[in-house]
Amino acid sequence: MATRRALWWWLVVPLLGVLWAWRRLRHTYFFYDEWSLIQQTVSSSPGSAASSSFNGHLWAIADLVYRGQVHLGLDGRGLVLAVFVLSLVVLHVVLAAVLRCGGVPVPVALVGAGMLVYMGRASQNFIFAIQFSPTLAVAAGLAVGVIVVGKDATPRRLAAAAALPLVGIVVDSGAGAISFAFATVAVVCSWPRRTWWVVAPGASMLGLWTLFGDLGPEFPAPWWARAQFAARLLVRSAGAVFGGGVTMGVFVLVLSAAAVAWLVRRHEFHGAVRAVVLAGAAATAVAVVGITQSRAGLPGFDFVNFNRYLQNVGLPLGVTFLVATWRVVALHWSSPMAMRWAIGGLTSVCVLGFVAGAAAERTYAPQFLVWNAAVRQGVADAVTVIDLGCPVGRVLDPASLPLGGLSPQISTQLLLDLRIRGHLPPSAGSAPAAAAIVDVMCVPG
Repeated sequence: MATRRALWWWLVVPLLGVLWAWRRLRHTYFFYDEWSLIQQTVSSSPGSAASSSFNGHLWAIADLVYRGQVHLGLDGRGLVLAVFVLSLVVLHVVLAAVLRCGGVPVPVALVGAGMLVYMGRASQNFIFAIQFSPTLAVAAGLAVGVIVVGKDATPRRLAAAAALPLVGIVVDSGAGAISFAFATVAVVCSWPRRTWWVVAPGASMLGLWTLFGDLGPEFPAPWWARAQFAARLLVRSAGAVFGGGVTMGVFVLVLSAAAVAWLVRRHEFHGAVRAVVLAGAAATAVAVVGITQSRAGLPGFDFVNFNRYLQNVGLPLGVTFLVATWRVVALHWSSPMAMRWAIGGLTSVCVLGFVAGAAAERTYAPQFLVWNAAVRQGVADAVTVIDLGCPVGRVLDPASLPLGGLSPQISTQLLLDLRIRGHLPPSAGSAPAAAAIVDVMCVPG
């Protein structure tokens, strides 16, 4: 009976998470950086595109997914959405399995993982489909924890522990670096020194990309500005774990430190708990340092329009918090009755954290969908201009940007190429295009 109940938890909770995301995803359209990947399909070969830098990251599989979608047609986005939904399920299940390795009970692990994957204050990560690359990269590194923590170093596990971080870095070198830190500490804390060679493939790939890859534009900032940025990022990310802001962030950080200190003092900080907590802390530190280095000087940066970064820090921090906190709770209340109350209590806290974060999601997501709808209509208008031609005395300007700042990656030339190749559907009837788009695309002849 207990096994059947646990199975239902593993089936139902991830399904509920996907349904939560799908209510937004089904209304989305190709937006912003997605058009850069679409551009690659008409300007680069699969090999060169897969190995090229994307905003400073190595993104080896994203091109393949969008290339497949382009050839299926841009009148839909079924392939992209299917890959993204799958990535969310994979991350949810793997994250819950990591928490289980740290001793967290099944209900708390699955609901807590859902709270972290569908973090309302970082809703870009479950409503912007292009995020499947970092999602899979994080899942790959976390999976190493499931393989090594509390397990013997068998040949198969050694091979998997060596391969998964490498896969994560190839899928997305940015998120892969964060999850590589998690995997490395999990290995070091769990397996004997002679097995530590398994981190070499991932470290080598990360080193090669850092030395020879295109790391994207730099945004310099003085050291004091970087320190302030790092502090704000850490505190806001900690608060985002339970749907709050700065005050909640301070509380989460203090409680996490207190829980770890208590476990150390009681000589209970060892084994799987130590491995998972330290791995989560290492990944948190790498995320803070990496994001600070690349984004502290970015003009106009805020934690609303760039809210995805809150999860990069908050997810591994949430792992540390949940595992350490549960260990303290379990040592205090060990009777069967008290344990049931403790499980119900911490599960309820995670539900409340998700609900608190949903308020931020309800603010950001509708605006994101408005932008998506505007791009969809703008592309349809631009196709109408391409199909029907410009007004008398004016000609099409291939270098023009019909959508302007809404999606500056979309040029008239890109839409023309896609339309000629049959990847974009024809204009839907005789309705005239918006005058503003006609004025941008058509110049005096």
